[in-house]
Amino acid sequence: MSKEGKGWIRRIFEKFILHRKLKGMDEMWELYGGSCFGLFPPSFYHKHSEEEILRRKQEEIAQLKQILDEFVQRNQDKL
Repeated sequence: MSKEGKGWIRRIFEKFILHRKLKGMDEMWELYGGSCFGLFPPSFYHKHSEEEILRRKQEEIAQLKQILDEFVQRNQDKL
C-alpha cells in the first residue's frame, strides 16, 4: 500500500476516533442531566467556531423569547 493510501486510512481512522469521543462527551452530558441546563451539547462547541456559536445562541434565545411572548399573549387574561 502506498504512503498516500496509508495517510488516507489514518485520516479516516482519526476522524472516527474524534467522532466517537465527541459522542461520548454528549452521552455523559445527557446522563448527568445537562440537557436541561445547556443550549447545546458539548460536542457542538468543539465542532463550530466562536462566531457560529454566538449566532446560533442568539437565534435560540430569540426563538425562546418568541415562544414565551406567545404564551403570555394567549394567557394574558389568566394573569
